[in-house]
Amino acid sequence: IPGLMAGCIPLDSMRQSTLECLYNQSCVDAISLQPKILRSKALNPSLSEFSLNSTIGSLFDESLFVETWKNESSFENYFTACEPQSLSYSYKKRFHLGTIITMSLNAFGGLVTAWELIIPAIVLIWQRIKWKKRQNQQSTTAENTCVELEVTKMAPKPINKESSIKTLEEFFLLIAVTVHVRRTIHNFNLFPSDNKNDPEEERIGIIATRLYIVLILTGLIVLGFYTSLLKHSHTHTVRKPSLSKFEELYSMHSSTLNCPCSRFSMSHGRVMSLKPRYHSICSSEFIEDYWLNYFGDVEIDVHSVRFLSSDFRVSGQSFFELMRTLCKTSYETIENALTVFRSNRLVTMYALSRSQFDIETMTRLKRFEQQTINSFLNLIELVRSSIKTNQLVEEMLTNAGPSSQFN
Repeated sequence: IPGLMAGCIPLDSMRQSTLECLYNQSCVDAISLQPKILRSKALNPSLSEFSLNSTIGSLFDESLFVETWKNESSFENYFTACEPQSLSYSYKKRFHLGTIITMSLNAFGGLVTAWELIIPAIVLIWQRIKWKKRQNQQSTTAENTCVELEVTKMAPKPINKESSIKTLEEFFLLIAVTVHVRRTIHNFNLFPSDNKNDPEEERIGIIATRLYIVLILTGLIVLGFYTSLLKHSHTHTVRKPSLSKFEELYSMHSSTLNCPCSRFSMSHGRVMSLKPRYHSICSSEFIEDYWLNYFGDVEIDVHSVRFLSSDFRVSGQSFFELMRTLCKTSYETIENALTVFRSNRLVTMYALSRSQFDIETMTRLKRFEQQTINSFLNLIELVRSSIKTNQLVEEMLTNAGPSSQFN
């Protein structure tokens, strides 16, 4: 029979066997030729994730006959169990115009103090330069400060004699105010000289004042422009956020979002669900009672042959009974492990994102699968060692037989 091994110890022979015969209807029919057994259908290879020539030992050692694990974990249930009462996040934004103006005005006092310290030095340097220049070239400057001359220059063309005298007075008043403002601005001096009769000292003070104002305005403009480029951190808090609101804000502020859970601990069974799908051999007809009864009805003549391990009618019973036992044990082991797993706790101080939750659940589920398999394989290895060490005789006499000697 292809793929089915026979040996002294049924467990060892079964582990080295494959199920390829049970996937072939012709091979199954060959096994079912006896009149006492019903014809069974071959296994469907499309239902298995494993290769057809995979040994039963590898099927058991790698997955305990589990084809796939169905993960039905729910992020919605997790977020409900977490029940965050508040959510906070930070983001950076530029200063508003009002804030920029306020900061600039606050810095104005510092700029004034700084320029008041710098301007006298600039004026002193300017005076030395002018003094040296005066030694080499005599120059005179004249300043026309006559209001009448300014009025004459700015006076309009003669008006019509029919114009109103009141309008003429208002016009000349406007001219006088304009001239006064211009003179005030032109002669504005924040650094007056002690010698008010020295026009040169007065002119230097006016120049220093203009330089001072230009530097102040330049400093304010630079400070305002620099402040407009800066970004400040702003923290926003949302009370009792919904799941949709949490995911929306997390997608925009994942690096700064902070969402503490009101309940830090929750059972795995509330947020995670794991369901195994077993290999089709564990639900097939080949481990049913009516199939095994055929092998039980075989009469064995222990005097005709010493070892019957090569006869599949003998080893077949141990093969399929052991297969049923392993399937049942695998099912019970996994169900017991799942019961313990569901009672374990998932502890998170802060709400996880959907991607983080998926990663965390997959990590825990993979660890559960591996730990369950490893713990059960250790038990199987202990049984095998006990059989070999204690030299136990198999029920079907496949590893030992009676022997008599007479003198």
